[in-house]
Amino acid sequence: MSFSLNAWFESEKTGQWGASPVHTNTLDVLFYRKISAEHAAERLLSDVNLRDSTQENAWGFWNLLFHAAASLPDHVDVLVQLILAIRQAEASPEGPNKLTQSLWSSWDDAHSFYYTWRTLDSSKSDLSSDNLTGADRWINFTSFSAKLVQQGDEMFMRECGIQAFFDIRDTLETTLFSHANTLLPHSITSAEECLTTDIEAAACWIIHGGSKLQSVSNESFGSGWSRGLSRKTEFWDGEPGFSTDRWHFWAQRLETLAKEEFMSERAKEPVTKAVKLIEEVARAPIWSIAKEPCASI
Repeated sequence: MSFSLNAWFESEKTGQWGASPVHTNTLDVLFYRKISAEHAAERLLSDVNLRDSTQENAWGFWNLLFHAAASLPDHVDVLVQLILAIRQAEASPEGPNKLTQSLWSSWDDAHSFYYTWRTLDSSKSDLSSDNLTGADRWINFTSFSAKLVQQGDEMFMRECGIQAFFDIRDTLETTLFSHANTLLPHSITSAEECLTTDIEAAACWIIHGGSKLQSVSNESFGSGWSRGLSRKTEFWDGEPGFSTDRWHFWAQRLETLAKEEFMSERAKEPVTKAVKLIEEVARAPIWSIAKEPCASI
């Protein structure tokens, strides 16, 4: 489910944060395929507010893109291309491309926001003209993030891929009872609904980013994540982090959970695709992100 483009742009122009017309106009022509992602990146980086990249301006810009990803799933692919183009842009004579320095913290904030609101907005209310639920936005944002990991460089894996591990682990390696205990007191979805949403999101991580996630080495995330990667769970006390055995276990868990009565029909299709992809990648040659050129930011 998603916004119409016209409704979305109107909401962004008149919304709380008052998105810059330069940014919304550029996205408008990009979404209608009137310019390329590279041209859009050049146009955006020529904007003095983004070139100078104060924290507030950068946050507002990335928030606009992440909101688009969560609201407009039909345009996620071109958004991914735009972000990659911005990241790869050369420094201009007027100043360096500092915008990507705030990409990671802004993405992390957006991830936390959509994760939290997945259980706080289950009704399609009159206050939300896009007719999306919090769960819809969470799943859309996860699919977008997975594509960034799949198509991006080492930094996308290091900054976003580690969160993919935690999202998948925390969904597939906990019981329904434990999942219920993580709900906020004012959540308006049930534990079953929340777990179904998280299972679908985990499947999206695997479908759109799994071939890269499944072959990454844990060392690629750096020593700072060793404790998080090695934490034991209700269902796993084997090798830490990503491992072949753990991927097989996740495939088994997905198959088991897909048979639960609380699982929605909508979630079952991506779960089936995710299981199939895990099996296919397990038979493919090993790839290591450590062999890729390291990004500077």
